Amino acid sequence: MPSLYIDGFADAQSLRRRIRGAFAKASWNLTEDLGAADVVFLDSSVLSEALLAAIRETSARALLLMWGADDPAFTAGLALQADGVVDRDDPEDDWLRAAHELMSGFGWISPPLVSRFRAAAASTPAPVTSGPDTWRRVLSSAEYDIAQLAVRGLSNAEIAEKRWVREGTIKQQLSSVYRKLGLRGRSALISLGYRRKRRP
Repeated sequence: MPSLYIDGFADAQSLRRRIRGAFAKASWNLTEDLGAADVVFLDSSVLSEALLAAIRETSARALLLMWGADDPAFTAGLALQADGVVDRDDPEDDWLRAAHELMSGFGWISPPLVSRFRAAAASTPAPVTSGPDTWRRVLSSAEYDIAQLAVRGLSNAEIAEKRWVREGTIKQQLSSVYRKLGLRGRSALISLGYRRKRRP
């Protein structure tokens, strides 16, 4: 049974109850232990670099609830670091679908927020290490291979299975990739990977 950790929503108790109800009805385990969660459902108003770093220390995926297309998390670039982005006005079924997609190793962007997400990604400057040959120069061959698989949308478990290593090893190597490329997480890696592919 998948588990969900809910963070934030102190000023939106009815929304918190709505989230809890939707996931409980779908047989999700609601946990108070961040380390035991498969998905962390976050209120964008509590989002911070420190919180994202804490989530990256676990195997959980970050699902960010936005307060519309004008949410300040877009401007701050924090929304780009989450594994998935949903809107408070999305149907509960979309929240559940997003959580399942994240557990499968994919990302999720709420359809009404796609254009805003793209605009935020386009306005975020690419890291210095985004040149065409930089990945091969900076990363080890194993890290380069894993980064390519992550950009293609494979989960840590799928990459581990393909490479015949433990999932923890993949997690460590991806952390090294993020550090070497100056990235903040998987969504930033995927975004950078697509920008590299579009270069002439």
